[in-house]
Amino acid sequence: MDHDRRIDKVDTILADVFENLGRDIRRRVETMSGLSALRTKVDGDTTHAFDSMAEERIVQALERAGVNAVVSSEESDDFVIGDGNEYLVIVDPIDGSDMVARGYPLASTAISIIDRSKEVPVYSRIYEIFTGCHFVAKDGSATRNGRLMRPSKIDDLASAFIVSYSATLARRTAPAMRPILDTRSSLFLNYGGPLDIAKVGSGQCEAVVESIKGFPPRDLIPGLHIAMCAGAVAADLDGNPLPLAFDRDSRCTFVAAANAALLDQLLAAVAVAA
Repeated sequence: MDHDRRIDKVDTILADVFENLGRDIRRRVETMSGLSALRTKVDGDTTHAFDSMAEERIVQALERAGVNAVVSSEESDDFVIGDGNEYLVIVDPIDGSDMVARGYPLASTAISIIDRSKEVPVYSRIYEIFTGCHFVAKDGSATRNGRLMRPSKIDDLASAFIVSYSATLARRTAPAMRPILDTRSSLFLNYGGPLDIAKVGSGQCEAVVESIKGFPPRDLIPGLHIAMCAGAVAADLDGNPLPLAFDRDSRCTFVAAANAALLDQLLAAVAVAA
């Protein structure tokens, strides 16, 4: 099977798998059952029963599609499907699982498929579990529920909706976070992850900033691929093009924004803390 046909097959299968996952997770939250923790990992993250369930279903979907890939998932060590030579698959089965476990309806499932020979993403899908929205990057364009996405035209920081992850005390008090918290933006959301980065591309927010620890590939690549295919822009904190690193332990600080004018304003804000 050639590359395009295989990606088309993966796309069709994953759309259905993500819908089924969403129904399962929503049912668990509605009934407050099936949300138990299985184990705590070395990095302190908790794996829940639904995290493992989601990963298993996604892997089975990739196997049904005949994908030959190294799979890098948040919930397990890297492993190989088929001969592993064609693709790298980056998966976050449930982003926001700690909130799901507490019954808060804010979570997504994210995947990117990387062409290993070219080292570029060729397909990404993010499913917003509690709204049922699908964000997809494929063939150089991005869609939200099948409709082409475009970023917001807001280019003034004071009118912008900014997202940045600042949940922990260490992040809230970090010098690099202060300028972001103090920006005169219209709205500020403390979340940030692949879903919010994708929403920069759909115009639902104007920017995502990560200036502290940096995001690993599973938190960055799916959303960034979708946002940039939609026409959004991104840079590292020095204003340089983002170096896409796919190693699971790599970290990347960045600003993703709806347009270059807004990107420049946010980079200037971040530079205050440098």
